[in-house]
Amino acid sequence: MEQLLHKKWTVEEDTMLINYFRNHIDIQEIAVTLARSVLAVRSRLAKLNFLPPEMKTKIENLAGLQPNIMDSNNTSGITQSEISDTINKIFTKSDSSPQSFDVKNAFLNYFFVYALVNKSGQVYVGYSKDVWNRINQHNSNVGAVATKDAGPWFPFAVYCYASEADARDMEIYIHRNFAEFKRRTEKSICEVLSIEMGYQIKPWLLTLL
Repeated sequence: MEQLLHKKWTVEEDTMLINYFRNHIDIQEIAVTLARSVLAVRSRLAKLNFLPPEMKTKIENLAGLQPNIMDSNNTSGITQSEISDTINKIFTKSDSSPQSFDVKNAFLNYFFVYALVNKSGQVYVGYSKDVWNRINQHNSNVGAVATKDAGPWFPFAVYCYASEADARDMEIYIHRNFAEFKRRTEKSICEVLSIEMGYQIKPWLLTLL
């Protein structure tokens, strides 16, 4: 087992490994075809950056521990089959996590700080869990009182936070540091005003509602 793990890989083997992996051939099947251990195959794929970076540490730890566990004098009672099952469970979970993570649904649990501007150079800053619906409300005169009958409103900055407290803190920070915020977002504001409304306004004329 140790020899299969540490035997030097040839260019031909690397080429075969990459082709098999890209064609979605099971790693255990690749190991059998190349006469390597499953751990050796995973280790090589990680080194070639075909597996997630966080798996490299797991592989290195397992590679360091495995020869001792597999030693013929081992009295721990752990069998080769149990070790293989443990390794497969660790990596199967890591391999599948990127595909199972639903980004769209995850964003439904986030909070958004948004900044809107109208053709008069008025800027409104708020936060919401459903940012696009909230912007539509502002443009339908059912949002905040301050934005009523002052649209259309166009977003020029949106910030995403997993915590409502962080979103609220950001909204407060923008209100307290509006001059700095205007300076940081000047290009975005000007682009929105010119492209969306065909209107030019000097950044220093912008006012915060």
